[in-house]
Amino acid sequence: QIEPPKARNASEPTTEANLSIVPLLWVASTTAFFVFMVNNLVPIVLQRSGFDKALLGLLVSSSGAGNILTGLWLSKKNNPKSMQGKFGDLLMPALLQSIGLGAIGVLLWFKPGNDVFVLCTTFFLIGTVSARYSIAMSVYVAKHFAGSIGKVWGVLQSWQNAMILVAPLVGAAILQSAGPPAIFVSATALALISFAFLFLLLKVGLLHAP
Repeated sequence: QIEPPKARNASEPTTEANLSIVPLLWVASTTAFFVFMVNNLVPIVLQRSGFDKALLGLLVSSSGAGNILTGLWLSKKNNPKSMQGKFGDLLMPALLQSIGLGAIGVLLWFKPGNDVFVLCTTFFLIGTVSARYSIAMSVYVAKHFAGSIGKVWGVLQSWQNAMILVAPLVGAAILQSAGPPAIFVSATALALISFAFLFLLLKVGLLHAP
């Protein structure tokens, strides 16, 4: 049962009874959509953009290195204030990931002289925020849905799998009709529109997240 939003004390802990899963599903589904919209098409994108196929290995390794190093750094931090299960901790890295994809699209469009280095650096940075996003989601679910973790993760997986079915088709259509750069820019644009609409719903009180 969804109750009308009401004023809460800032120090009052958020419970499962007054917290909707919709904002969490919204962020997870949007993120899965724009990631899988481009993920499986990267080899074709590189080929059509004139890059050697061996670059794919460098990009995957760069992203993986960013992911691993950030995960290790966050796990060893003594100060827990940066990861408190707040909704912003989850939303910000998701937003940064989408912006990173847009940056790749711009790079493919203009192709700077050191484009391989810049692409590897961009993939590394995306890997860092991807790690933070994954950890932030785990912390968020553990803190706010402790009594139903299995159910929440099951619902999340179902929505993310649904995005895996749809997103590659959209990405392939854009790639075929508008070219490699457009697929990354489109992924960013769709993500920003989705997150902006979510922010609006949170702002007017139709949805609630801590």
